[in-house]
Amino acid sequence: MFKRILFLAAVAAIFIAASSNAILNLSMPKEQEISFNDLSDGFEWAQEAISVLAGKGAVNGVEDHIFSPKSQVTKEQFAKMLVLALEYSTPEPTTQTYLDVPSMRWSFRFVEASKDFFPKNPDIPINEFYPEQLLTREELAATLINALGLDSSAADPQILNGAFTDAAEITASLSGQVALAYEKGILKGSDNTLRPKAAVSRAEAAVFLYRAVLIHEGKDLSEEPAGQTPIAGESTVTLEQAKNWAASKGAHERYINIADLYWKYGAETGIRPEVLYAQAAKETNYGKYTGNVVPEQNNWAGIKTKEADGDKTEDHETFSSPDDGVRAHFNHMAAYLGKEPTGQTHDRYAVVTSTAWAGTVQYVEELGGRWAPDPDYGYDLVQNYLLPLENYSSN
Repeated sequence: MFKRILFLAAVAAIFIAASSNAILNLSMPKEQEISFNDLSDGFEWAQEAISVLAGKGAVNGVEDHIFSPKSQVTKEQFAKMLVLALEYSTPEPTTQTYLDVPSMRWSFRFVEASKDFFPKNPDIPINEFYPEQLLTREELAATLINALGLDSSAADPQILNGAFTDAAEITASLSGQVALAYEKGILKGSDNTLRPKAAVSRAEAAVFLYRAVLIHEGKDLSEEPAGQTPIAGESTVTLEQAKNWAASKGAHERYINIADLYWKYGAETGIRPEVLYAQAAKETNYGKYTGNVVPEQNNWAGIKTKEADGDKTEDHETFSSPDDGVRAHFNHMAAYLGKEPTGQTHDRYAVVTSTAWAGTVQYVEELGGRWAPDPDYGYDLVQNYLLPLENYSSN
């Protein structure tokens, strides 16, 4: 027993020393309360997943209280995350399956325990794993479906065509598993794109894996309750109330001043201005722009470009003026609602209107998994931004 403990400690030490973006720590106690300081700036959607998995010992920071959510995940790193999160047995392997994952490598036990879950890549020799290769979103989806023991043979990949504009980019051999992952609520897109070939970030890997854990525990994620907070309709918040609320939140002056344009276009489009103004607070951190979008882009809603393939600054639309940016926000939401746009539309507008669900969204809670990858995006918007705005009183 003592030798086994020494072995585990040695493996953990080797892993930490060898990789600057180490994900896991073998010696971490389960259910330990762990917090990270770099998740409050645009990664609130991943906080619950990361917290739960960190408590299980399945994920760890790259250093004290730093998670590095944007860093990308390799195959061997995810193998370890997967095995620990789903609490699969990891007996000492007696044979070596892959030439590039020898018994002395830190990930050996975890790769051997999960080797049947990862989809086979025809471009990789059968006796090699490529442990340091970055994991893609479609590979992650397929791996999780396999790990959960779910049969994807009856899944209909056609459902992806109606949900995502880039569904054709999915590898044909993985389409059934990706479709099932989407049906089960594991895999979500953002603004009707899936980005199947994109590398998975640490935050994304944690969220997808957390959803798989919930399914493993018996929860049905495909039957989430519909929300009832309407996006369109008459405003119940005055312009003065909105500005006072923004000031009470320590908002940047640009965010307070932009309220005039929100109430202007709200009256013009029939979309509730307080909903979009609250969303702008969520997307820009009350006009402080602490994420990847910069103030000069006049982008108040995190709207992506037509060809966006990530979440970098250049993946987001740039508008010529604050007025154009607010109008684009309303037009973008109009595509979700099925309303007519006002003025010239931006490139991304056409992408949204081409989806099967365009024009069907009615409630704020339905924005999750569509406007942003977080399925709880709309619920968070209502609870933490819209309701406080609606209920604000300066008296």
